[in-house]
Amino acid sequence: MLVMRKKTIMEAIKKAGGVDVLSNASARLRNNKKVVLEAVKLHGLELVYASSKLKRDREVVLAAVTQNGKALQFASREYRRDKELVMMAVSQNGWNLCYASSTLKKDRDVVQAAVTQNGLALEYAADEFKSDKNFVLKVVGRAGGALKYASSELKEDREVVLAAVTQNGCALEHASEELRNDKEIALIAVNQTDLACRYVSNELWNDKDFIVGAIKTNPMWYTLMDKSLFYPGRANELKEIEGVLKQSLKDRCEGDPSKKDIDYAKKTLETIMKFKQSRLLEVKADIDENKEKYTGQSYNDMINSFKL
Repeated sequence: MLVMRKKTIMEAIKKAGGVDVLSNASARLRNNKKVVLEAVKLHGLELVYASSKLKRDREVVLAAVTQNGKALQFASREYRRDKELVMMAVSQNGWNLCYASSTLKKDRDVVQAAVTQNGLALEYAADEFKSDKNFVLKVVGRAGGALKYASSELKEDREVVLAAVTQNGCALEHASEELRNDKEIALIAVNQTDLACRYVSNELWNDKDFIVGAIKTNPMWYTLMDKSLFYPGRANELKEIEGVLKQSLKDRCEGDPSKKDIDYAKKTLETIMKFKQSRLLEVKADIDENKEKYTGQSYNDMINSFKL
């Protein structure tokens, strides 16, 4: 009877590519090395269904990890301390470092292999690596998002943060508050990806120099400017910003622009004008309520001085 079951299960393993076949096998078959080996060679994660005895069998575990490094999580504890097996697993996918023993998470060879394959594997490395500036610099240079797992001290290190946002602007999210407010770093971040705008400090959206630098590459950043820039006392700053904005849109339409460039410029200008109108109405309402603060310049004068 066992022979028939074994034959049937072997056929099923080959037909299904090993996927989720052992889950329906008897305990005796899950303890049958030939059957389990056949299954894990085709689908390493089938190791989860192997008997405790075979999870301690190095040949079986090696076959499983070779096929899928994630199978390491189902091996007996001793193999999570096996450097050869762990190196094989993290070389496939750096995230597999999470299944390694605490000892191997301190091993430079293992950690280096893991972060080389996936920089975000830094999350599972020992703290000593997360606070090693030279090590982290190399990691964030390839995977800026790994800044999330660096030590607090390195999130305050300008060189490290600069390297991270240069590779991935969204790494700005994980920088210290002080460096999120650094004009150069924030500009590099938003120029690397528009998504980084959400991590720029509110203070910088009130800074003329930062905004000028930002809208040179993306005019739409105009719509994120702080409302205070639309008040009469900052008319000259707004005028300079809008001068750069107009030049940026003009540059897109010079030479032999495509229809896409022209449409972009038109839609951008339309969006910006609506935004500006909304902002000026808010400012007008404030001025009407606090007229004593704005003597010497009427609302109409302010509107005329802000022509785009």
